Amino acid sequence: MSRLLSIETSPRGEASISRQLTRRFVAAWEAAHPGGTIKIRDLTDTSLAFVTAPWLQAYFTPPTQHSPEMKTVLQLSDELAAELLETDHLVISTPVYNYNVPAALKAWVDHVVRKGLTLGFDGKGLVTGKKATVLLASGGVYTHDSRSETVTLRANI
Repeated sequence: MSRLLSIETSPRGEASISRQLTRRFVAAWEAAHPGGTIKIRDLTDTSLAFVTAPWLQAYFTPPTQHSPEMKTVLQLSDELAAELLETDHLVISTPVYNYNVPAALKAWVDHVVRKGLTLGFDGKGLVTGKKATVLLASGGVYTHDSRSETVTLRANI
């Protein structure tokens, strides 16, 4: 059975173009994968802490040496990494604000990039054999050749 993990980042709710793209993508994915499962992770509803000194201490401590406090500080990170590892197809939907993605998306990346779990100790990625699609919505012109207010959805579903 195919599994899709959808990462939503826009705080604009129903007014969000990136969320509209996600709905279209998920509908097409569902049609192509009847019986597949979909997990939607809305980062605006997830209490994502930014990296802190206690988080880093737990990150760099071998799991067999984690204190109860370290386990607690990594609990959400463990959950997010497990969601990523369990999926077959990842779709990240994000707006562009001030020439960048929302801070919540960067925080999610910080939580899922874990040495020994999703990242090898040699720096090579351990998340393999999966598809990934990024849906990007922007209302501004960011390069000389960019077209403003144009959104195209093309994905290999």
